[in-house]
Amino acid sequence: MPKNKVLKVVNLVLALLVVNQFASVFLFENEVIPYRGFEWMHKRAAFVLLAVAAVHLVLNWNWVKANYFKKK
Repeated sequence: MPKNKVLKVVNLVLALLVVNQFASVFLFENEVIPYRGFEWMHKRAAFVLLAVAAVHLVLNWNWVKANYFKKK
């Protein structure tokens, strides 16, 4: 699969996981979900978020090198 198609999927999943983090805190603080639901939605999904963020970084490493590790 081409890199751009993979990035589109990874970016979408990354965005959904970030929204999940905010939503889980909001729902927990407003007592909509119990702690067990919060733990599943927020804490466990954070590990998935970190993994997807690492994949995102690997796929964009050439851009990172070109913009942040410029030779002067």
